[in-house]
Amino acid sequence: MQRSHIWKDSYWYRTYKTNRFLFVFVVLFFVCSLGSNLIKLETTPFFVWRMYSAKLPETNQYTVQEIWYNQNKLVVIPNTWQESRKLMIFDPLHLYIHTQIDQKGNYSFKNYLLENWGQRHPAFLPVLPQLTIQPDQWSRFPGWFLSYLSKQVGEEVDEVHVLRKQVEYQKNGSLRLISVDTVLYINRSTL
Repeated sequence: MQRSHIWKDSYWYRTYKTNRFLFVFVVLFFVCSLGSNLIKLETTPFFVWRMYSAKLPETNQYTVQEIWYNQNKLVVIPNTWQESRKLMIFDPLHLYIHTQIDQKGNYSFKNYLLENWGQRHPAFLPVLPQLTIQPDQWSRFPGWFLSYLSKQVGEEVDEVHVLRKQVEYQKNGSLRLISVDTVLYINRSTL
């Protein structure tokens, strides 16, 4: 392929030919973003790469949650290309356990919206309740979770045990189990 064809098939050339104002805007945005990142000037939060990484404190103890269903089956999602599937199972469960069990129903995001953000922006107070999880939604979570987990594992799930395990890495690299607690039990017959 000739160089002239590569240039004429490029996004830049097509934008230039279609809309010169958009072309100038995109080029200026690109140049300004590149320049500001090179001199480490924070111009916009969407293109500051260091905001997505922070140094994690060193620790050798970790908390792990395990989901056991139908008395003896463990939810295992081993492949990294299924990470989104794992997130859709564990993240809502983690939020539910953290809010409803660990914090005894105290939903900190709702408190922040109503007490801090809402006070600074009173025009938004009427819509803030729609931005948070309501009490009836919390109460429907166990039934929803059983249904969702049933679809993910490919069989009817009647009960779920969620175990919270504290583990510690030893100097030789092996794991030592510190504690195991059942943090949540859901049974379809009691819903």
